[in-house]
Amino acid sequence: MMKTDKLTAPEIASRLSQFIGTENYWRHWTGALVYTDGVKAMAEMCGAFWLIDAIASWQPTCRRDEMLREMQFWILRRFDDQKWVLEVERDEGDVAFHQEIEFSDFPLREIKLWVQAGSPMVLMLPSEY
Repeated sequence: MMKTDKLTAPEIASRLSQFIGTENYWRHWTGALVYTDGVKAMAEMCGAFWLIDAIASWQPTCRRDEMLREMQFWILRRFDDQKWVLEVERDEGDVAFHQEIEFSDFPLREIKLWVQAGSPMVLMLPSEY
């Protein structure tokens, strides 16, 4: 499914909530992590492969933080009409790093993604944990 299908935000959220576990792992081009079927579907529906790239680009920094080596809780959240913030938390409310994003046409007001320790690290939807 591609973004051009013009799914509404509730339709996208509904489809993403159906992902539990994964059958495939997709290697990010940097080799920093792999991602699940649910993350791939999110990127396709939302035109958001850039979000996977952003999370992968933070992995060298995250590996220097002892708590983030095991589990990372990522959230992309809209805080203005088109401005966004991408944060990684060690635990709920304990923000380790954040990145402001000046513009995105991401269709959801927010999305949460998790990265679990492994070799390689695995980026997933929370429902796939």
